[in-house]
Amino acid sequence: MAIDYAKGLSDNPIIQVVSGTSTTQASTTSSSFQNGYQLSIVPHHSSNKIIVMGTAVISMGGGSTMGGIFRILRSDGVNANVNISGTGNYGHYFCGATNYDMDIAGIGFIFLDSPSTTNQVTYTQQFRTEHHTVHYNHKQYANRPGKASFVLMEIMA
Repeated sequence: MAIDYAKGLSDNPIIQVVSGTSTTQASTTSSSFQNGYQLSIVPHHSSNKIIVMGTAVISMGGGSTMGGIFRILRSDGVNANVNISGTGNYGHYFCGATNYDMDIAGIGFIFLDSPSTTNQVTYTQQFRTEHHTVHYNHKQYANRPGKASFVLMEIMA
């Protein structure tokens, strides 16, 4: 649905926008997903859609073969931990490096989600390792901070 500005705001399909950023850093050597930045929205109608956009930074360190995975989870109090960015233990982004070359991933994402609820919906950035250490919101060898962000837009179905 396009916005017809001649009709005024009553024709606007965007119901609400929630956004935020985080510079909190973390790292893991675990193959289990760790939580990064999260943000919540409360949909006005269960048939509405949520556009989920954002950014994050992950980097590798600590070995000759490195790899990390990034994904977005949705939880609404009923349907916990729905991976909206991929399948199973995989997600939106995989990065890796060999021979101690460092890989820094500036990740951008956009998904159209159908949470089918009017409960509070929380979206969480998650990261895990495939090999060695994965750093979240931190460029390990450059020793620079990163910034995670979310923009959640509720649109009429």
